[in-house]
Amino acid sequence: MIPNDVKYIISTLENNGYEAYVVGGAVRDYYLKKDVNDWDITTDAEPCVVEELFDKTYAIGRAFGTVVVLLNGSPYEITTYRTESHYTDGRRPDKVLYSKNLKEDLSRRDFTMNAMVMTKNGDFIDLYDGITSLETRMIQCVGDPVKRFQEDYLRVYRYVRFNTQLGFKRNDYLDNVIVSIPQNLNISFERIQLELDKILLSDKPSNGIRHLKSLGLLSHILPGIEKTYDFDQHCKFHNLNVFDHSMVVVDSSERKIINRLAALLHDIGKPDTYEFSDGQGHFYKHHHRSHEMAEIILRRLKYSNHVVHTVLKLIHYHMTLVDTDNKKSVKKFINKMGAEHLEDFIDLRRSDILGSKTNDDLSSIDKMRQAFTEVLNENHPMTIHDLDINGHDIMLLGFQGPEIGQIKKMLLDHVLQHHDDNKKELLIELVKTYSHLKNM
Repeated sequence: MIPNDVKYIISTLENNGYEAYVVGGAVRDYYLKKDVNDWDITTDAEPCVVEELFDKTYAIGRAFGTVVVLLNGSPYEITTYRTESHYTDGRRPDKVLYSKNLKEDLSRRDFTMNAMVMTKNGDFIDLYDGITSLETRMIQCVGDPVKRFQEDYLRVYRYVRFNTQLGFKRNDYLDNVIVSIPQNLNISFERIQLELDKILLSDKPSNGIRHLKSLGLLSHILPGIEKTYDFDQHCKFHNLNVFDHSMVVVDSSERKIINRLAALLHDIGKPDTYEFSDGQGHFYKHHHRSHEMAEIILRRLKYSNHVVHTVLKLIHYHMTLVDTDNKKSVKKFINKMGAEHLEDFIDLRRSDILGSKTNDDLSSIDKMRQAFTEVLNENHPMTIHDLDINGHDIMLLGFQGPEIGQIKKMLLDHVLQHHDDNKKELLIELVKTYSHLKNM
């Protein structure tokens, strides 16, 4: 159903002598009976007119003819029909000129399914046969594909992303066009990250990752991953090569960007650590190498510090076997991983098992979750911040600098096993004992 706010915007423009239609992804998703999150509108009214007709507006891309109208707390992008000149940098038009012709505006768009418009009454106007693309589940370009991809190379990533999100068939002709034209390596990694995220958060992200691989783009996004292609592990625990194993893990993981990035990169360091002995392949400390490679990739793609730190922590500990029968070990692991990321860790372990040829079953996952839950429900001290003593207290006992941190770690190690000793007076006595032993 088209929102009343959208109808109001279109009616206001029409009542003042202008054309206006819903455009782009909203039309595509509306036709496919999917939820529409963003309702964008195109019009022949110029930005200054839009700003005059509506009370609350702000410009987010005035140079490109876009004004945001705020109605009832929701933003709606209104973009003026336009025609564009050359794309010298293969990303942005050199200049933008306004147009009064709808067909001219739609002719510059990327894919036919995104070049449809819709009236406020829900009638479709399909000048470039986008409905056929949606019905056949195959993406087609508006006009010449070579021109479309060369003028804005980000469209290559969008093509893969839409295919993955919508579950469409690959268009072999478009694939061949993409492979035949020079790669544009000047696309910002921030924009590539946005497309990668949408691929990873789709129903089956491996389809998009494999598509990027076949187009020769994956190693540009994830340098080093090409080493995992067809890398036979020669290991009794695995019947898949490293890349195919990672694809199963990605598809099996929870639909959260942190989980899927960790699944994608958790074994990327395996080829660099491969050793063959006793008839078996071994990957000693591959989690360390995967951690190193993943950090370079994640920083390059401009992920936030929170995402980087969490993904790296999951990769670093993904091989950890928690002794669920030892409460102190469970507490120590919770302290390392952080209670807020235990489910993410469990999800990666579960997905890793699903992608492996192993005698382990998922009962080990249930046992681990139960052990974590039992410890957390006890509400015992788990971190140095839970200690009933602080740095100032320790400083008054004669310690300073790095020693204070060392003392806190020693005290935490003690209370993880003896939680009833987390009392200030007892902890002070432990510090005094430590001081005495140090001076002997």
